[in-house]
Amino acid sequence: MKNSLRKLKINLAVAVVTIFLICLLTACIDGNVGEDIKKGTDEYGRTYGEVYSIDGFESGIYRVRYSIEDTSDIGKIMISQYCADYVKLNVEDGVYQLTFYCKSDALKDVRADLGGQMIDGKSVEEGDLYGYAFSLDRGALDDKIGMECTVKLMNKRVQFSLIADLNYAILVG
Repeated sequence: MKNSLRKLKINLAVAVVTIFLICLLTACIDGNVGEDIKKGTDEYGRTYGEVYSIDGFESGIYRVRYSIEDTSDIGKIMISQYCADYVKLNVEDGVYQLTFYCKSDALKDVRADLGGQMIDGKSVEEGDLYGYAFSLDRGALDDKIGMECTVKLMNKRVQFSLIADLNYAILVG
């Protein structure tokens, strides 16, 4: 009984130190989490930097807010600390590409459950951000998108769900 209590205390201490280190590292990250927004209007007369529906237009690049579900509170904190608070949605001739951004390589090997299959994200770097791009159909954006990634510090896979807030899609390009 004493040994199991001691092990529990040690595991708790390790978890607290890990969270502290994550917060400390996050405070040191000075990544560019803002993608440049074009000036003016697009070919449809929409003003860049304004919120628009993603439907009804053949093309556009949007910055879309999202929320995280289906993970622990610690997992939500880690994602909010290490990842941009938006995803990029690129619509080109009816083809949709969603890019999930991390501010550092602390989260890596991001995968998404698309059509019942776990798909590896295509790695892209934009400025100081590490992105993982996924091609998907329009319908997938209306549902939770199951995702997983490796937390580099712990070398552990974590699972979560991403829900895109399509009511807040800012036209950026």
